[in-house]
Amino acid sequence: MQKIITIAMICLLVYSCKEESATPKEPTVTKPKTSAMSLLNHEWVLKETFQDDVQSTSNGTGRYEFKKNGKMYYFNQGAWVDIGTYKFNDKDSNSLSVVFMGGGSSSDYWWMIKKLDEKSFNTEFSAGGKKLNYNYTR
Repeated sequence: MQKIITIAMICLLVYSCKEESATPKEPTVTKPKTSAMSLLNHEWVLKETFQDDVQSTSNGTGRYEFKKNGKMYYFNQGAWVDIGTYKFNDKDSNSLSVVFMGGGSSSDYWWMIKKLDEKSFNTEFSAGGKKLNYNYTR
């Protein structure tokens, strides 16, 4: 009986120490999330605008650039013109405070970001009692 117990323990010890052959897996590479700031900080073409859900302009109406320092520029007659400033309102980057300056006055707007990715930047805001949607593309 003692021989059977000894043999069983040896078999158990050998079995538990046996190395299993594992199939190597490819490492999972996760693409880091691109920040809203880095997505926004580019040159954009204002592709189309809507006023109260009715299209007002199409086919690109101008080039705009948003800089990391919060400045906004418009390309006019071969040169970039400083037209205002912007800043993100919240941690989730769902909206911007935009201040347009010109002619000695300024206008403040709260832009809701409807879409922001590598190729599209769509906003919605109110001005003059109207709902405006500006859709930019790169």
